[in-house]
Amino acid sequence: MKPLIDRLKKWYETEKHAYDFRAGRNAYRTWITEIFLQQTQIAAGKDKLKTFLKRFPDVVALARGPESDVLAAFRGMGYYSRARNMFKAAVYIAANHAGKMPVSYNDLLKIPGIGHYTAAIIASIHNNEPILANDANHARVLSRFFELPQTTGTPAFRTAAERAAAPFFKADMPAGDVNEALMQWGQTICKKRPRCEICFAAALCAAHKNGNELLFPVKKPRAQAYDVLWVMQVHRSGDKYQVVASGRNFPFLKGELLFPGFLALPPEMKEQSSPDKMPAAQRKKLMRLAHTLPPDFHHAITRYKIAVKLIYVNEGVAGGEYLTAGELGARCHSSLMQKALGRLDKLEF
Repeated sequence: MKPLIDRLKKWYETEKHAYDFRAGRNAYRTWITEIFLQQTQIAAGKDKLKTFLKRFPDVVALARGPESDVLAAFRGMGYYSRARNMFKAAVYIAANHAGKMPVSYNDLLKIPGIGHYTAAIIASIHNNEPILANDANHARVLSRFFELPQTTGTPAFRTAAERAAAPFFKADMPAGDVNEALMQWGQTICKKRPRCEICFAAALCAAHKNGNELLFPVKKPRAQAYDVLWVMQVHRSGDKYQVVASGRNFPFLKGELLFPGFLALPPEMKEQSSPDKMPAAQRKKLMRLAHTLPPDFHHAITRYKIAVKLIYVNEGVAGGEYLTAGELGARCHSSLMQKALGRLDKLEF
């Protein structure tokens, strides 16, 4: 292992990325950075991250919110549950840690919305705790280098990866550097299509030696993609439109303001509506009206390919609230609703 560790250390000392968000680093900034850049390319998220940190420079500022401002600052990053969880976590930290971001792995795991990966990153960087974060990049590097047969995402793989990575954390490298070096290795060299020809450790890699690079990591079968029809009803009263908050049982955009509507799902999935208690008669009427209409736009959420149809109706549903187009633009944060708002002037009222 020593030759590998020596090569990794030398490579990282030379190639370590000088990201702007690493300047003036503290545990809070690391936390927010990880939330912003999860499932997002760094190039796409760094400007939004900079603006967010300027608006919410510390835990106390974030805990003050309000949540609507946090969501607005997060707009365009998708997965708004991340922003809501971030706000809840800040409130918890303000109440339980006097507004100071914890750095202990065990303390971090007690915070709502913070899981193993984020806790391991913060604790390794800011508390030098030898804990493998184990993201997709770590998984690629370790599974190929040691030809780990376990399926990624399983407890067995996590155990095997931690065992394989243990010598790195015992070497003369800060724990945070170990996590970030392995991550950068996976981001830039040991990619889905590995660039073995430029890899500093290719001669030591088991998968490369055996010509098995593309067989690792071992993954679960790809989840089935689903085609979904989402029918939204648009009811206007004067210059205001009715919207409802997506309910707990609705599968998409929980807590977001949406036009009332329902999902026509595949047979193996239960049909659902927002609001949850939308009358069956109303759903049937909307389906009948939507039957001959083409989709207004398409949208994708994880493995769901969604066709959205907007239908103007004369009567709204019980509850919800009425907002002007300008208010909707400010308070509807999801890209799906932004697409819907962009279609309003195309509807026949």
